[in-house]
Amino acid sequence: MPSLRRLLEGYAHVLRVRNALLLTLYLETEAFILAFAAWYIPMLTYRLGGAELVAAVRTLLASIAIPLPVLSGLLSDRLGRVKVLSLSYALILAFIALLLASYRLELAALLVTALVLGRLGVQLRNPVVSAMFMDSVPEDAIGRVVSAVTVTTLAVSSAGSMALGLLMKAVGPGALLLSTLAVYTLLGITLLFMEETAAPRQSSAGRGPSLKERFTALVAVRGLGLPAALFLAYMFIDSLTGSVCSPYFVPFLVDVQGADEVTLALIYSILPLGEAAVNLVSGPLVDRYNPASVLVLQTLISSFSILLFATAWPPLSYIFYIISSASSGLFNMGAIKLQAMLTTRESRATFIGACSTLQAIARLIGPGIGLLLWRLNPRLSFIASSASSLLLVTPLLLTLNGKLSREASQD
Repeated sequence: MPSLRRLLEGYAHVLRVRNALLLTLYLETEAFILAFAAWYIPMLTYRLGGAELVAAVRTLLASIAIPLPVLSGLLSDRLGRVKVLSLSYALILAFIALLLASYRLELAALLVTALVLGRLGVQLRNPVVSAMFMDSVPEDAIGRVVSAVTVTTLAVSSAGSMALGLLMKAVGPGALLLSTLAVYTLLGITLLFMEETAAPRQSSAGRGPSLKERFTALVAVRGLGLPAALFLAYMFIDSLTGSVCSPYFVPFLVDVQGADEVTLALIYSILPLGEAAVNLVSGPLVDRYNPASVLVLQTLISSFSILLFATAWPPLSYIFYIISSASSGLFNMGAIKLQAMLTTRESRATFIGACSTLQAIARLIGPGIGLLLWRLNPRLSFIASSASSLLLVTPLLLTLNGKLSREASQD
């Protein structure tokens, strides 16, 4: 079957292309050894200072991360992907070391510092990793390659969440964090073998383009036409509506629905599996169909699932939470495919960084709105997020879908 063979060939790029293989190894190892942080850090933060501290930490991390993705993209396009990825690695390594120190010394200031460094590292890394995948594989296989990588990464994250949760209970956080630091240190070896995919171009004056010239290139992405502008607006509004409720899932599960550590570890080990299952389907889906249509479907699924999560009780509410989380697999593939379609290699990382910066700005605003609603009634944070997503995001995506379809028919 030619179609099946073509589908499998798309996935095979993960093994054939050196960068794709090394990036996959890097991301999957990181996902496994840091999986516990997804539930351990929010739970610890909430226990130390309640919903107010959760909102304050989220706002702090969002505010300091605002300029970093676009800066990462600019530096990556100018200086090279591997250099920026190495800086990201160093920051995340420092995050793990300080997390260990904060546990040993019981200093909240060290914990906050660790979280800041970790956020800096992640925000610098994400645009670079996305750009390296897009640079390294054919455009018509991007969806399948990223889908395969995401599925395997989520699978090991699921295993890591449960395995490390049990290990933490057996040996304590200190021993777990020490072993995490050792493994992550060794992971840096993979950076030595990665190939640079965006060597600095030479201008007519014999020098590399300046940051100003790179930013000008970003603004000129396909003339910053309507599809690109609509996509940037979508990334901002979707993140704004989502961040109204996203910081409060764990507090809601603990405070309102009575979940304990074991329940949280179980839920957060299932979440990556659900997302992985959806990613497995969404990769080929966005390679074949208009990715904006896929994002419309994701918005509808996520919005209704969040609404039902807030109004149902366990274990049914857990199921709706898992469905909402799983739908992000559609978002991941749809957004990545659109970013590849709307950019060229010269400005790709910069554009991806701009998208991430807009998301960071939105996530700075959203938690505060959610906190005000939480104080009135915890369920209002989720109901407002769901309603605003349906009313604001869906029409925007339908407009983008129509514009891209018309451009495709003209081509």
